[in-house]
Amino acid sequence: MLPDAGGAAGTGGGAGLRQQLERIHAAFVDACGRNDGTDAITQDNLFHDAIVRGAHNEYVEEFSHTMILHIQRIKYHYFHCDRLRKISVSQHGEILQTIQARDSARAKELMRSHWLCSMENSLRDVAGMIHGAGAESGQDVLTK
Repeated sequence: MLPDAGGAAGTGGGAGLRQQLERIHAAFVDACGRNDGTDAITQDNLFHDAIVRGAHNEYVEEFSHTMILHIQRIKYHYFHCDRLRKISVSQHGEILQTIQARDSARAKELMRSHWLCSMENSLRDVAGMIHGAGAESGQDVLTK
């Protein structure tokens, strides 16, 4: 389940949320550029958390918190792979742009695509490591 992006991308949350997301995204880009997977995970968590809080939906906040607890191992793998970090930087940038433009429908679509792409790429890379292809095989799951 994905948060309704209306609160984050619409009028709720306003300029403060958008500025916060800009700062977090800049720190995320920096962490990824330094190949610092640990800081990238921290910034990714902050980015997603800010969007979820901006949706002003307690159910989504609780669900998201529970999900984060279960996907930390996947994030560790994901953000220690240069190729996957680059994909995430690009996707976060697109999400941020749609939130800045207050396009809640497109933000929701991009958040869904980002989530699915992240999970599919992580699973594909783990399967590739099991079968000897390795995490840097260059095979991406393309988003729509």
